[in-house]
Amino acid sequence: MASWHSARLIWVDCCQILLSEGVPHPFGIAVYGDLIYWTDWHTHRIESADKLNGSRRRVVFAGHDDLMDVHVFNRRRPTGITCTTCVSTTAGVYC
Repeated sequence: MASWHSARLIWVDCCQILLSEGVPHPFGIAVYGDLIYWTDWHTHRIESADKLNGSRRRVVFAGHDDLMDVHVFNRRRPTGITCTTCVSTTAGVYC
């Protein structure tokens, strides 16, 4: 759950607060593997952190004003979907 009123990121299944600082307006959330990903309307970034304890926090993507939701896909898993509006960065490809 993202709590923009209290500026923190709460992972409900674990019943703990993962991050209580530096998360001004979290919005979209996705979980993949051992990481949780979120968008932030204030910082205009996609960030990730360990879903169990909030460690290994990093900025995955930054600089897009209209970040809403976030979805995580395994690029090795074929989907048959072709995306034509992708941005390629050193961290990966974002559509």
